[in-house]
Amino acid sequence: MVAEGFQSIEERMATKDDLKNFATKDDLKNFATKDDLKILEKMMEDGFSSLRSELSTIRKDLVRLEEKIDQLAKTETEDVSAAYTDIADLRKRVEKLERQLQVQPA
Repeated sequence: MVAEGFQSIEERMATKDDLKNFATKDDLKNFATKDDLKILEKMMEDGFSSLRSELSTIRKDLVRLEEKIDQLAKTETEDVSAAYTDIADLRKRVEKLERQLQVQPA
């Protein structure tokens, strides 16, 4: 049973060949330090903060545009309705004049 435990440990241990792919001391010199990562984190947070601000502005502009479109649609509907009413009134007036003048409708 103890032998099985050691065999299990040996199977999980790294060999010299496994370690050849690990970073060397020279490789580690080029790795980012904790301070480097903190600076990067601050830069990213500032960038994201700026993007959030711009996105907020764009959303507000979009809401204003949607309100303007809704108002234009309402105004258009009112204008078209008024134009149809005017046309109907004008037809009635033309028909009345045609009857008074005894003119055949066109």
